[in-house]
Amino acid sequence: IQDELHLLAGPLGTIVGAYEAAIESLCKMRSSTMTPPMIIASTATIRDSNNQSQALFGRRAEVFPPPGLISGDSFFAKEDKERPGRMYLGVLSPIHSKSTSLIRTCATLSQAVVELQLTEEIQDAYWTQVVYHNSLRELGQTTTFARDDIPAWIFQIAEDHDNVRSLNDANVLEVTSNVQSSEIPEALRRLEVDMSSANSVSLLACTNMFSVGVDVQRLGLMVVVSQPKSTAEYIQATSRVGRAEDGSRPGLVICHYGTNKPRDRSHYEHFAGYHAALYKY
Repeated sequence: IQDELHLLAGPLGTIVGAYEAAIESLCKMRSSTMTPPMIIASTATIRDSNNQSQALFGRRAEVFPPPGLISGDSFFAKEDKERPGRMYLGVLSPIHSKSTSLIRTCATLSQAVVELQLTEEIQDAYWTQVVYHNSLRELGQTTTFARDDIPAWIFQIAEDHDNVRSLNDANVLEVTSNVQSSEIPEALRRLEVDMSSANSVSLLACTNMFSVGVDVQRLGLMVVVSQPKSTAEYIQATSRVGRAEDGSRPGLVICHYGTNKPRDRSHYEHFAGYHAALYKY
């Protein structure tokens, strides 16, 4: 059983392909008539699965289930229109720099959680703000903003200065390739901690390390800084929030675009159409 087939591109796929060939050879050693092992692979986001399957396993792929008659029922999943899922919101500021706009967006989202009249469960869902980046350079800027500019703007916009959300080194977390691999499990455990704990995380700055295999049910809020290059990565990354199985913590994804990036502007201008047919891309 091969999970997350779409990840097996480049060097990782080469290694997996070598292992698969070795296992298949061992299975056939005792008998030339033995049926080769069946490989069941799953993926949410892949293009050209036949060619990838041929390159990895030397076999053609049979896609199951085939496209059905009803778009809201794919056999594995059914669309439930009664339950909230994930809302995408695009933000682009033509009159401010990208940095200023990002600082004000993150500050507003942070302070809104303490100012809006929310139940404790919903407040906890949006307490930890996940800020997703496409590069370490952009992430470095955000962690600097989180220690200085964002807290300053929170203080500026707070209606009551006795009720200001605090951001500091203790509650700002980073999950990137810069962090020691031994520290990653502890960082992910901290994300499970709810807002009532002194060890809770207020802002998480991350890269594509966070886009696969992370299942923290309490997370509900993400800011994506610029459009990721691949739609598959975008779907994978943004599906880290709003994962509560009972639908009690709907996801909110803020896509923050830079006005000086033509690709970002294009995505902002075609925002509704692109997101209405996300999996088509």
